[in-house]
Amino acid sequence: MWGSEQMGGRGKLLKHDAIQVPTQDIDKLIYRKSEFFVDLGNKFRVVIVHSKKAYAGQKNREIVLFNGIEENIEKAKDAIKERLLVDFEVIRRQSSYPRTLRRRLW
Repeated sequence: MWGSEQMGGRGKLLKHDAIQVPTQDIDKLIYRKSEFFVDLGNKFRVVIVHSKKAYAGQKNREIVLFNGIEENIEKAKDAIKERLLVDFEVIRRQSSYPRTLRRRLW
């Protein structure tokens, strides 16, 4: 499946591509059961698969995008790169409670 281009149902030649992501940053993308990949795949009509396991000493993990046209695959890759630039530590430190409710609880 990965080797050659697959023929799509609409008569277009569907492409595939991959992007390497540092293992330490993969959590930014698979946060909340990979719903980012599911939404991104639906938006750009591509299938996105990431490597599930990280092995000891592995510095990069691969994300494969396939069954899409070249233009949509490039847009999806750009969206993944933008997502890697987001500072998730700030988001994780923020409470999910509104301020007024937080004051009452503590």
